[in-house]
Formats: sequence, structure tokens, C-alpha cells
Amino acid sequence: MQINTSSKKLINEAALKQLEEALLISEQRFHATFEQTVVGIAHIALDGGWLRVNKKFCNILGYSHEELLTLSLPDITHPDDIDINLSYISQLLTGKIQTFSIEKRYIHKSGFSVWINLSQSLVLKPSGEPDYFIATIEDISRRKAAQEALEKANEQLELRVEERTVELNNTISSLSNAYAQLKRRISTSSEKQHQQIILDAMPVMIWFKDRENRILKINKAAAAWMGMKVEDIEGKSTYDIYPAQAAKYHQNDLEVINSKKSKIGIVEKIKTYSGENIWLNLDRVPWHDDEGNIGGVVVFARDITPQKQAEEALLLLRKAVESSSDAIAMTDNNGTSIYHNHAFINLFGYTVDELNNAGGQAIVYTDSLVVQEVFSTVMKGDSWRGEVEIKTKSDRIVPISLRADAIKDKTGKIIGLVSICNDITKRKHAESQLKQQATQLEQTVRELQQTQSQLIQTEKLSSLGQLVAGVAHEINNPVSFIHGNLPHVWDYAEDLLGLVTLYQQEYPNPTPEILDEIEAIDLDFIRSDLPKMLSSIKVGTQRICEIVRSLRNFSRLDEAMMKGVDLHEGIDSTLMILHSRLRASPDHPGIQVIKEYGKLPLVECYAGPLNQVFMNLIGNAIDALEELVASRQVSIVNGKIAHNPQIRIRTEVIEKDKVSIRIYDNGSGMPESVRKRLFDPFFTTKAVGKGTGLGLSISHSIIVQKHGGKLSCISAPGEGTEFIIEIPTYQPNQEPPHVLDETEI
Repeated sequence: MQINTSSKKLINEAALKQLEEALLISEQRFHATFEQTVVGIAHIALDGGWLRVNKKFCNILGYSHEELLTLSLPDITHPDDIDINLSYISQLLTGKIQTFSIEKRYIHKSGFSVWINLSQSLVLKPSGEPDYFIATIEDISRRKAAQEALEKANEQLELRVEERTVELNNTISSLSNAYAQLKRRISTSSEKQHQQIILDAMPVMIWFKDRENRILKINKAAAAWMGMKVEDIEGKSTYDIYPAQAAKYHQNDLEVINSKKSKIGIVEKIKTYSGENIWLNLDRVPWHDDEGNIGGVVVFARDITPQKQAEEALLLLRKAVESSSDAIAMTDNNGTSIYHNHAFINLFGYTVDELNNAGGQAIVYTDSLVVQEVFSTVMKGDSWRGEVEIKTKSDRIVPISLRADAIKDKTGKIIGLVSICNDITKRKHAESQLKQQATQLEQTVRELQQTQSQLIQTEKLSSLGQLVAGVAHEINNPVSFIHGNLPHVWDYAEDLLGLVTLYQQEYPNPTPEILDEIEAIDLDFIRSDLPKMLSSIKVGTQRICEIVRSLRNFSRLDEAMMKGVDLHEGIDSTLMILHSRLRASPDHPGIQVIKEYGKLPLVECYAGPLNQVFMNLIGNAIDALEELVASRQVSIVNGKIAHNPQIRIRTEVIEKDKVSIRIYDNGSGMPESVRKRLFDPFFTTKAVGKGTGLGLSISHSIIVQKHGGKLSCISAPGEGTEFIIEIPTYQPNQEPPHVLDETEI
């Protein structure tokens, strides 16, 4: 017996150790994923305090792990973003939304703002109540800076293009007028003076050249650009003024002269005499003498350096947009795509023309209402942010974070929409893994707690069983001695009483001393009472023997392995142990037990644990009936019990190799909300100290896991409660148990 107990303890300790090792491995995996992910992750209490934060989140804000845990959500949130953040959290807590994603600002430890993309969801307790929040934080400061730079550059470019367009139109108009006037005035000194005045008033650089590459006329703007005076330039060859570039320019002039066609809008980068590089827009136009022959070319030059610098800045910005990992797209007010960067094409699979021809932006969103919501929001001048799913050209579903903003002209009129998207598949996968691991960890903890409780309960029952068996053994020996000697005592008593009777018959006149003794001991009473006393002793010893036999049968310490068992014997033993609770007392009427036993074969099972199930179920039935009595729903009318508390136990064969045991009580029953949770560990409706909530959970495990059976419950308020046990008569891979016939019984 001692060896068997030690083995059980070793098995229990090994099982507990395995569960603890599995829990440790699960925790290590969770910790590695939590700390090594590329985004910030935090567990947030319902009051806004930080429960757990990873290293990436600490790096984003510049705080150490210990410093951050002392702060709360409002402490690090930009004041302008607190209200919208709290609004979404409120919707999470009320169940209106399951998750949300927003772009907001945190305050870095150094004091500056950090733009982040926040995705947050709510974790619930097993009871359905809110437990804590899980948040993932992505640093989008660089993207925000690039976006703001793009918007600023677009505004500057639009302004400069408009200004340069007006300036160019004015210049062309002025040049045309000046050129016409110059052609008409080419004779007198007075006219030349007028020509010079007109030329100098022009907002562009102008000079006239003949076929021999001499500069005949030049205005002050051009002379100043060359770093010389007008009178020092006119009449000189360009080979004298800028010899290094003269041949190239003469060749360009000859092409215009020989072709008799103007060259308009030539853009060249030129180094000035001060060594500065500038951009010029050049027009070379042939001029004619009085005979109509081409005498040379007139050159109009405009400094477009600011415009080129803006274009280069825009080009640089465009390259940055093109090389950005964010998918960026622009549409007009009608939803027609006008620009996709490379990241957008790689993610969605569509070029601008392909998407427009396929049906536009609406076809890439799995939820068509999203497109309407985005355009409706942006056309009001607001930004739209959220997480959506898109369908790529290859029919792949991809989760993305989306921000959409309006494109406005300089008057503030909305002329289109720009959207910035990020593939958040990896982040979603990481979130899913974290949630799954958190769920698994919680499940492991619950299983460990349940197993630990079951092991403790099993150990208690095992110790109790040993105690019961020991007590039964100690009681059984003297009781068996008494019970075994009672027949002899009975025989001796009859012999002695017979001898006394014989003496009275043979000596009817005893001596005075004998008469006095007969009267003193009340011989007639002894003669009549002694048989009754011996009969009562016999009944008592028989009752004690039955109780001892029931205790030994219930504990079943010698049956650790499966074997064929008479279930009725186990039920009867349980009823015998619970007899004191079934009989009537001054506080409550007796509970009637109705046994409807069918003809069952021997059932292969673990007898001890199965008796434990009977004890739990019948004990719960007694508890329900006692509560019914305590609530005064059972009353006595005209000396009779108005409600007769009953427990009905019915057994039967329901299939060829399966039996059922149904235990019913006519108590008050239970609502569906309670019935659904009956077999949950630690669930109980009893008062504190009257139940651990493990009885039915352990019973369920014994029936389902140990015996491959089924334990269910039928109950409704006012209808009583019935537990139904269904177990196979023998287990797989085991020989069917021997069925006793009537002769063996």
C-alpha cells in the first residue's frame, strides 16, 4: 500500500513538473516575440497605466523601461491628441468597436513631438469583462516629415510656376513690341538712343549679333550679366569677350541663320564671370536688314535659376517619394488616379492607366463603403485614417494602414486627394501571434491551476481513502469478533435461561435467599429482555459490518487498475455513506431515494474515481434539496409534507456497449446561465466555504478523460436537475469484462 501511494505522488509530481516546464517555454517564446518585434508594444491597464512595454517602445519615447512604467497614457500624449484617443478607448470599452488605428503624437523625453501610428485592441477576461489593452506603436516621424516637405514643395512650386508663367507672358509680349520697334527704327542716332532706352527697360537680357559673331547691340541687363559696360561690348566679337565658349555660341547662331528658323526655349547651364552657375532660357531669332536678308540673330535670355532650383528640389522630393517604402497615390476629385509611386505599384500591382482602366480606386478595397467614407471625409477638408483591407491585382488580400488628405490649390480649393498606405501584414501577424501566445499562456496558467487543484484534491481523497480503509479495518476486527461470538452468547443465554426454568420447575419452593435474589435481579424481566437485547446487538453489529463494507468498497484502494465493476455496488456504497444526510431530522424531512436499477453488465472502469463521481453528484442533489427546505419552499400541510424531497437513480444499457446512470433530484433546478458553466473549474453557486467549484469539474474529467464517456446535465428553474453519465462497458484495446450470470451471483 505504501509503495502504491509513493508511486502516485511521483506521478503527480512529474505531471506538475511537465506542466510547469511547458508554461516556462511558452513564457520564454512570448517574451522573445514581445521584445524582438520591430514595432513598439505595450499592455495598458484600464486606468491608463503601463502594465508591460517592450524595448522598441522605450526607444521611440527615449525613456528607460523603469521610467516609462511610472508614467500613464496622458503623461506622454500630446495635449491636442488626448480627446480623440480617449474617444476611441471609450468605444472599445463599450463594445462599439473591436480595434482602432490612429496617427497621433507622443511627447519624447526630450520634449519634442513624435508622430506614431497606434493600433489598439481590448483583451477580455474569461468572464467577458474588460481586462487590459494591447497596443502596437509604429514610429512614422520620417514619413510625416517627408509628407509635410512634399506639401510645402508643391505649394512653392505651384506659386513659382504661376509667377514665372505670368512673367514669361509679359516678357514675350514686351519683346515682341520691342523687336517691332527696333526693326522700324534703325537709322538715326536719335532712333538708336530710343532703341537703347527700350532695350534697357526690358526685364530680360538682349543682344544682337551679326554673321561674323560680333555683338552689334546689347542692353544693360545682358552687359551686367557679362560683368562689362554696354560701350565696352558693342562692336566686339564674342571671341574677345568669352573666348572659351565663343565657337559653340557662333555655331548655334549659324544654325539659326542658315535654317532661317528661330530656336525657342533653349535651356543651358552657364557659368558667369563671377564663377556662379546659373540657368538661362534662350531664344535665338534671325533678324533681317532693309533688303530682307538675314543679318544675324537677336538673343533673348532669361535667368531661370530659381525655377530650376525649385524643379531640382521637386525632382529630389519626387525621388524621395518614389524611393519611399510608403505606397503613395494621388487622384483627382472624381477618383481618377493621376500618380502612383513605385511602392504603390509594387503593393497594389496597378500602374495609373491600369487602375483607371480597371475601374478606379473602388476596385482595390474589399469594402466599397470605405472608398465612399474616405472621399466624403477628405472632400470636407478633413484627414481620414484607419486600417482597411485591399485586394491587389493578383487577388491577394492585404491589410494596410491608410491616411488620406486633400490636395488644395493656392486658393484653398480642393483639387484632389493624396493617400499614403503601409502594408501591415507583418504587424498584424505579430499582433495575432502576441494575442495567440497571450491566450495560450492564460490557458496554460488556467490548466496548471486546475491540474494543481485536482492533484491536491486527488491527494486529499487518496489520504482520506487510506484513513477510511484503516479505520474500517480497525473497526472490522473487534466487530467481527463480537458478531462472530453472538450466536454462542445466544446459545449460552438460552441454556442458562432454560436451566433457570428447569430449576423453578423442579424446585418450586426455593429458599428465602433465592427468592430475595430473584426479586432483586428481576428474573422475569431478564428472561424476557435478554433475547431482545441480544437481537438488538446482532442488528447493530450487522449494521456496523455493512458500513465498514461500504467504506472499503467506496475507497477501492486495491483497485488502481481498470477492472470489471458492479456499478450498483458502488452506488449503494455511496448511499450508505450518505445515509445520515438522507434520513429525516428535526430540521428537514427525510429524502426518499428511488432506485430504478436496470440489468447492467460488469463495467470496466476505475472504481474509486467513479465512486467519487457518484459521491459528488448525489451529494449535490442532497445540497439542492436541503437548500429547497431551507428556503421554506417545502412545507407541512395538515400534518403531511407538501413537497416530498426525492432522489431517483436509474441505470440502463443504452447501446450494445454503453450504459447510463441518471441521477435526478426534484429540487428547485437552475437557470441556463448556471447550467452552461457547471463543469468550469472553480465555478460554484454555493456560499463561501461550502464548495471549491472543483467537484463537477473533476467529475467531468473522470468520466470524459479517464473513461471516454459523457457527463451532461438537464435542468430548468422549478423542474429539478438530472445528471446523465454515459460510459462504455469496456475500454478500447482492453478485453471486455466478464459478465456474471445468475448462478455466479
